[in-house]
Amino acid sequence: MNAKCCRVVRWEIFLLTAVAGCVRSTSLGPIKLEVSASEDLTVEEGETITLSADVGGRTEGYAFRWSQESGTETEIADPTSPVTEAGPFSEVGDYKFRVIVSNASAAFGQDFVVATVEPAEESDHDNGDEEENENADEDADENGEQEDNENAAEEADADDSEDANENGEAEPNENEADMTEDLMVELDGNRENLALVGEASTLTVAAANFDDADLEYAWRVISGDATLEDASSPTPVLTVNSPGTVELEVTAGGVIDDLERQGSMTVFVTAVGDRRPQVVIEVEGFGEIPIELDGKAAPVTVANFLHYVDDAHYDGQVFHRVIADFVIQAGGFDAERNPIEARDPIPNEADDGLSNLRGTVSMALLSGQPDSGTQGFFINLTDDNVSLDDRQHTVFGTVTGEGMEVVDRIAAVDTEPGDSPVEPVVINSIRRVETGDENGE
Repeated sequence: MNAKCCRVVRWEIFLLTAVAGCVRSTSLGPIKLEVSASEDLTVEEGETITLSADVGGRTEGYAFRWSQESGTETEIADPTSPVTEAGPFSEVGDYKFRVIVSNASAAFGQDFVVATVEPAEESDHDNGDEEENENADEDADENGEQEDNENAAEEADADDSEDANENGEAEPNENEADMTEDLMVELDGNRENLALVGEASTLTVAAANFDDADLEYAWRVISGDATLEDASSPTPVLTVNSPGTVELEVTAGGVIDDLERQGSMTVFVTAVGDRRPQVVIEVEGFGEIPIELDGKAAPVTVANFLHYVDDAHYDGQVFHRVIADFVIQAGGFDAERNPIEARDPIPNEADDGLSNLRGTVSMALLSGQPDSGTQGFFINLTDDNVSLDDRQHTVFGTVTGEGMEVVDRIAAVDTEPGDSPVEPVVINSIRRVETGDENGE
């Protein structure tokens, strides 16, 4: 067959390539499914909710994965069902749930449901009346004075009602719902941070919806080898003593407008020996791909990637999209094409001065969403991908040594419609490589 190359047209982050009269549509992020989850809702303490999701009204042919993103941990009855229950809820607050949906072609989508749990309604007045009436019935049975007690109870109810109306206590408080809303302190700051081993670095968070001066802060190290100073400040100083990822929690709270306000946030600091740490991707049956990361140009992106590496997150995942003369892409699917849950997205760093040239490593994004990067990444196969700079794909590393020979062999595998390899290209592991350079450069 005469393979005649036709023109290449890029729209958003989509590449349309016509080869031998056949048109193929590909993207640099997961093919996005339009997932619709159940609407946000409000319930009371002790209740359960029903979570549901579909893709265009359909559930067959899709894999579902529910997870809880925020709020006191609660049970999800069947995390892999399109319809499931969550709860019962033990505490007041907002509970956020995420559903990830995928299909056999590695298409991907997600949606969220927020359940606001309010205090269960209690009617002390009604309970008191019930007790009084029960006592009156007992007295009547003993003394034969039931009629008098019933009249007395009715008069007492009338008096209570009149007094309450006069004092404004019987009418529902219209502001009660408003007073229970927005009690949470919303903290804002980088969840992923890069630091040099042994070098003090300042962490920074701030309240998005309250004045920091009205809040008290408390930081603590949850895991990792690190020393924390000034833990009661929104800007403490952290020194990480060895390479790895340190997990911290910061809480902020205070009494504002006579109401107790509180919020918390998890922060990660990934420590490196120098600003250009190295990793090696070991690909089953293909070999190793050494990569040098650029922590000076894209510190948040590098910290995020190394955090996944330190957690062995990529072990057993696959290069799920392979497009000759374009990219090979990984992060998000296992060998059975089941979706892998990711952490929260990170801010975009595409203005770091690096370009999507052959051999560079870049962040995968959802179409038109520059701040949607999580675990997905791709390796560029051609210098023609420099146009992806305009689509805000952050370059954060470069393949070194003979790594591109391995990449090119992967790029040559047979693929199915949707650009998934016919035979899974499995990542055995991604590991850090010690460079021995401790000068921070």
